[in-house]
Amino acid sequence: MPVTIRGTNIEKMRIDEERQLSRDLLSSHRRVFIISESVARRGIKDILDEISRNPQNRLRTFLIVARNMRARDLISKEYPLELLPGEPFREIVNHKMKIPTSLRDFFISSATPGIDPIAASFSKRDGGANYSLDSIAIFRDFKLVGFVDNEQAMALNSFFTNEPLEVIKIRYPHVQGDILVKIDKLHVYRKLSWIEGRPSFNFQVKALARILENTTNLDLSNPKNLDRLNEIVVHKLEDLYKSLFKKLQTEYQTDSIGLGAMIYKKNPNYWEKIKGNWGNIYKAQKMNWEVKADIIGTGTIGAPLYLSEDELKK
Repeated sequence: MPVTIRGTNIEKMRIDEERQLSRDLLSSHRRVFIISESVARRGIKDILDEISRNPQNRLRTFLIVARNMRARDLISKEYPLELLPGEPFREIVNHKMKIPTSLRDFFISSATPGIDPIAASFSKRDGGANYSLDSIAIFRDFKLVGFVDNEQAMALNSFFTNEPLEVIKIRYPHVQGDILVKIDKLHVYRKLSWIEGRPSFNFQVKALARILENTTNLDLSNPKNLDRLNEIVVHKLEDLYKSLFKKLQTEYQTDSIGLGAMIYKKNPNYWEKIKGNWGNIYKAQKMNWEVKADIIGTGTIGAPLYLSEDELKK
């Protein structure tokens, strides 16, 4: 039977729990640390301080936010593919979205000038395993301020890894149906330049994609249709990144990808002059985008097999 302890101090609760167990609690074996959304919104600075002081705690432990639920409700979900209750979360983060969500990542971001930390977030899902990694938790001053979801989470995570796990739905002009595109690779290249003594941020995005589903009558074996689809994917990705930055800048007011850190690394003297007012400067920053996409696979067929020749749009 699991033991539940209530308190305000982690180490005190651990000692109280030890008094009820015939075995020792070894936090060095812990691989995930789950925090409820309500706790994360109040702030986790004290929790992180206690974790960092105990040498048994591994900094490779994954920090995970339980969205819209208590942490114990998330960890108590049955998962038939793994024996240990925390293992599914570690495996999903480590092999799927690869979000930089370890305690080490969080501490580095917190200590680095000009960047706000992020963490993986799991939420309830109907059917299946009943939880899903479909959002990223956004922190400012050690407090959770919100989430970015699905495609925006993919865009944010592309600044830290180039292997996304996401599909985007495309509507081709004047054609009924949808085309489902999987983004296999998503590279983001950063460049900081200076214009009249002020920083200018330039981002180049390169995407490799393939077609998973085509419910239109469009013949994608036609190079003209494929080129047009490529252009649509480019515009879709560009709008996605712009909407992500608008949310981070205006709604959450967090520098989650580290524009300030780019300035600090490139010109630390300039950063010293502006760091006290970086919050206001950051909200006014404009980003320049150059997006390129290459659809490298349309599947074994160009058009749906169930369509006759006269139904195809070539």
